[in-house]
Amino acid sequence: MTKLALLAAISGAFALAFVAGNGAATPLSGGVESTLVAADAMSLIEPVHGCHRSCRFGWVSRWGVSRFHRHVGPHCRPVRC
Repeated sequence: MTKLALLAAISGAFALAFVAGNGAATPLSGGVESTLVAADAMSLIEPVHGCHRSCRFGWVSRWGVSRFHRHVGPHCRPVRC
C-alpha cells in the first residue's frame, strides 16, 4: 500500500505541474480557428453546395417545397427524413 500511495503522490505532482505550467500559455481559441482552416484545406472531401448527409430543413427544388430532407447517393438525391 505504501508503494501505491507514493505512486499516487508522484503522479499527482506531475499532473499539477502540467496543469500549472499551461496557465501562461496563449488561449486555445486562436489555435482552434487556424486548425479548422487547415483541416478544411487538407480534407479529402470537397464541400458541395446543396448536398448534405444530415437531416436539415430547407428548400428542395425537385419537390417545390421546404421540408426536412437529406441527400444520399453519388448524385445527392434528396430524400425525406
